[in-house]
Amino acid sequence: MKAISLSCLWLPVVLGFSFMAEPTPAQFVLSPIAVVATNITTYNETISATNLINQSGIETPFVSGVTVFDTYFADPFRMLANSGDGGTNNWQSEVAFDLGYQGYIDFDLGAVYQINKLAIWNRSLSNVTVKILMDLGGPEQVAGDFTLLNRQSYPFSYPAEEVLPFAVVHQGRYVRLVINSIYPIQGFSFGYASAGEVVASVSVGGTPPPTLSVAHEPNGDVKVTFTGTLLTSTTAGGTFTNVPGNPPSPYTPPKDSLLPTQFFRARSN
Repeated sequence: MKAISLSCLWLPVVLGFSFMAEPTPAQFVLSPIAVVATNITTYNETISATNLINQSGIETPFVSGVTVFDTYFADPFRMLANSGDGGTNNWQSEVAFDLGYQGYIDFDLGAVYQINKLAIWNRSLSNVTVKILMDLGGPEQVAGDFTLLNRQSYPFSYPAEEVLPFAVVHQGRYVRLVINSIYPIQGFSFGYASAGEVVASVSVGGTPPPTLSVAHEPNGDVKVTFTGTLLTSTTAGGTFTNVPGNPPSPYTPPKDSLLPTQFFRARSN
């Protein structure tokens, strides 16, 4: 059997193959510039969705687009002041008797960014889906489904422990927070959708970094899954050229085309 070494710009060692790595751009805390759409009715204007993007009540402020996300959230107890239901630092929906109702809030980041995490100062949201869009009417990229902690028992302040990591980096301008369920008020069968702040972890927009992974199939094939354009070389430090035909992902090299030593690399289109 021919030995194959595989190289990628972005991944660590996988399945015994060697990969090259380059530094990942720093990700910054970014507040959306606006809430541009929602189908959820707010309890009243004092506790409107604007409170999700204005840093109201945050004990340790950040500079949007400047503060490094991972540094800021390294302390898990970044607190958001709260004075119970109707607290003016939060957003709160109308009362909901269907705890599994689905609603959404669309946030405008103001420009195209590469987004890899979302942070929510959560009170009563239970299960949420995060989607990324280039345009509000365009295709949705599902960044993940997440179950959040119930923070309604914190009467005065609560931590921003809901840092939601995405499996891959997504590029877009809009974040759609889909609320799939909420926690009831303790002792009751109804509740409110309520949260204090939503921020994204972003780097400057452009083409997302490429990804590459490799798997051995039961029949002996090698399957290369990637984003961007796939390149190959016979040496790790050699000249990488496009794989003939620019195949789409996933790519299974014909067995008779594999070289004794072969490297693959993905690059952005």
